[in-house]
Amino acid sequence: MLLVLAAGCRCEKEPESSAPPPGPLPPRRVPGLESNESLDCAKLVPQDVRDATLAGWQVDESASPSPRVPNAPKSCNFIKGSPQNLLKVAFDCRHALSDDALRRLREALVASGGREVPGIGRGAVERDDSANELSQVTAWDDDAPCYLLVTWRGEGREQAVELARRLVASTTPASLAP
Repeated sequence: MLLVLAAGCRCEKEPESSAPPPGPLPPRRVPGLESNESLDCAKLVPQDVRDATLAGWQVDESASPSPRVPNAPKSCNFIKGSPQNLLKVAFDCRHALSDDALRRLREALVASGGREVPGIGRGAVERDDSANELSQVTAWDDDAPCYLLVTWRGEGREQAVELARRLVASTTPASLAP
């Protein structure tokens, strides 16, 4: 009988992934954080990070907020000089992703032309679009239940990875507390 069960079982080996395993799982939620709307850009992009990577960039107060979409990521917008130089940092800190969900997202981003960036949180992927002078970095934090998306267009876009690295390092459950 055991032979019949074994013969009927289709055993497939998991495909090997070249992606490194995600880092340790952060806390599932930040106590007291009910939505991304309560996040504060001054805490998300702290002054020391601005001083180190965003010299000359100003918070773009004129950027019209997105319509109130429940649980939409919090966006912090910056501008430098001309409208061609734009920087948007979006944070979603509602809950941490499982290792499997994170792996699938990273693989999808790499498959669509991104490249893995080692040493940032639980993982990061950069997508560079030189034709449009655009760099995007998606990163997952390792000690807070957040992912962030840095979209940098124009002057200095090669610093998008360093900005993502600094933002992930500065984001902690304490920095997110309302």
